[in-house]
Amino acid sequence: MQLAAGSYQKAIDALWTLEARLRLETHGKDRDLQDARALRDLAVTLGDRVAEVGLRAECGRLVSRADVLIDELVDPGGRLRRRVGELAVSFAWSQFLGFNCAPGSTLSAPPRSGTMWFASTWIGLGSLEGVPLPEQFVPIDAIHTVDVWGGKIAQSAGEAIAAWIAFGALTAVANAAMPEYRTEVLVWTHSRDSALFLIADQPPAKVRGAVAPLLASLGIPLRYGSLDLD
Repeated sequence: MQLAAGSYQKAIDALWTLEARLRLETHGKDRDLQDARALRDLAVTLGDRVAEVGLRAECGRLVSRADVLIDELVDPGGRLRRRVGELAVSFAWSQFLGFNCAPGSTLSAPPRSGTMWFASTWIGLGSLEGVPLPEQFVPIDAIHTVDVWGGKIAQSAGEAIAAWIAFGALTAVANAAMPEYRTEVLVWTHSRDSALFLIADQPPAKVRGAVAPLLASLGIPLRYGSLDLD
């Protein structure tokens, strides 16, 4: 028996409510996994029965969301690893400072603070979920070399205030001080453009050690020369 479209919509709305609860609450892995699988089965059943295209699309989105929830419950962090790669590393309290463009280049993006990722398919700022921020990253295929250098920093009062603004009061409270180290990352492209990033409170040697396995696996040279101050 076919139900009215309004009845299907109410059922779909109830499934979205369940999906939100599963994202925001936890009742133990086994219970959450059981609920996520039930959500998927119900969404599939509704999608098979509903005739209206828009409602069927909603059911498809629910199935996709249920798959994500099941994936995370079965293998916590697995989706992130698949997105950024097994060798990926990230650094909080980082900044994208801008592009230094080769003649004729049209690259342009505003400075921005965030989490810096060295991922298998891109390098730059991204979300905690490993999704690159628009314009503040460089695809791996475009990268020629990566330079990493920096060292300890001595801040004047004005620089300390600027760091507080750039990286946030929470960092200062957590560390009881402004960042002690500053590491700069220069990502060179094959077209000789470069993107400059700043990683706060991480010694350059530590950053190089963390990113070296990934860059080596991708065949990207890691350089630092004699610029370190640490």
